[in-house]
Amino acid sequence: MAEAYNAAVDAAYSSNDLAEYQAELSKLMLEDSPAIFANYSRAHARCIVRTFFESARNSVSVLAGNFGNDFYKLPDIRDALKRAVVNGAHVRVISLCIDEASKNAVLQLRDELNGLNKGTVEVRFGVVKPGAHVKHYMIIDDRRYRLEDVHSDTPDAPVHAEVCCNGPGKAAALNLSFNNVWSRLAQ
Repeated sequence: MAEAYNAAVDAAYSSNDLAEYQAELSKLMLEDSPAIFANYSRAHARCIVRTFFESARNSVSVLAGNFGNDFYKLPDIRDALKRAVVNGAHVRVISLCIDEASKNAVLQLRDELNGLNKGTVEVRFGVVKPGAHVKHYMIIDDRRYRLEDVHSDTPDAPVHAEVCCNGPGKAAALNLSFNNVWSRLAQ
């Protein structure tokens, strides 16, 4: 299943439309734009997550449904997160999937990145009650954010998200939420 998922994402990623989306994202990043824009697909998510991870200098906070899934195993996503750590970012991940394979993948990535002796990576695991709807999100350097609408975790499910390259107010609100969950998972 992982190969099919990666192939589908790669096929979409190589399209002209996606190249235009990446060019617009790069322009907004360069301008440090406060414009709020949308993420309409997993391929868009891949552009954003990779670009945001690469830009991180101080902090990365991610609340993911399953940080050990196929998406976060994509080589360009892993490489971008590695660059964030090399640049000195403190990375905190909350993964809401605790199946053993996923958990082991996340812990292995954490150990690999912490072995770089640059930034730091911390991970906590949580469980969501059946039927609960949790929005997944990421905050980069206390100003960039990506906030997903609730969606299924199937590879063909549409993914919609609100994205901003310079939204410190919304990023602060998401950081507050993240810190609350982070604290509760430590107990």
